[in-house]
Amino acid sequence: MGKVIEFLIGLLVMPIVEMVLRLLLVVLLIPIIGSGQKEIVIAGIFGTIILSFILPIVLIIILFFIRKWVAIGYIISFIIERIISLLLGVSLDFLQMLF
Repeated sequence: MGKVIEFLIGLLVMPIVEMVLRLLLVVLLIPIIGSGQKEIVIAGIFGTIILSFILPIVLIIILFFIRKWVAIGYIISFIIERIISLLLGVSLDFLQMLF
């Protein structure tokens, strides 16, 4: 029963955790880069493009060492998100706002 709960946490909760972490990283990145409009755009591009692929991979690696079933659930939710975004042709950020 514990594996099922861990799997559901990975499937349902980890995408939300990833989105919050990504937003925090972008917000923390803006003061480092600078406060001009150009710098905010650079931080936004970094957050949406690069962190949308790097952060999930890092989270999956960390989760595999902590809780394997949470990582498996998160991998499945990650794949489902990408498939839905490709089929609908919308960005991942928009999909994450819906869920």
